[in-house]
Amino acid sequence: MTNSPYVLLGHLPLPMDVGELPELDAVADPEIVLHTVENGPVSFRFVYKDVPFAASYVDNGVQARFTMTGNVGPLPYSAENGMARAGVRAILESANRVLGPVFRLSPERRVQLCCDVAIERPVTAVIMVAAIARFLVPAAPYLDCIAAYRPTRAKRTGLSAR
Repeated sequence: MTNSPYVLLGHLPLPMDVGELPELDAVADPEIVLHTVENGPVSFRFVYKDVPFAASYVDNGVQARFTMTGNVGPLPYSAENGMARAGVRAILESANRVLGPVFRLSPERRVQLCCDVAIERPVTAVIMVAAIARFLVPAAPYLDCIAAYRPTRAKRTGLSAR
């Protein structure tokens, strides 16, 4: 095994240089500060339940904000599959009634799962992961329901609404 100057997740390098980290004991010390105002904004991407997310953390010295947007997929067209469109709309309405207005439609009619929250400063790995989990765990059942209407998933599970 060779020593790499980059942080690796599996075999993929993460966009941070080990030399930029204050110390390498982040696992042993979960309170190590990962970000300060001087570092500028931090952006990253990840996939959860087959939904790609883009996230960012910005700290202006007064307030720290964490934003995240997941591209759940297109809203089905009425002409192609009216039942699927009605089903997805019902799921979105139910989710937003329970979770608050977290699901929205983009101008391109794509379903998005969005969050914009204040986050505790200074940010640590524990605080960042907790913020993501607090948002995604309650949304997970709704993502599963919407996934049943996505074309590739619907064919696999036999849940096509046609």
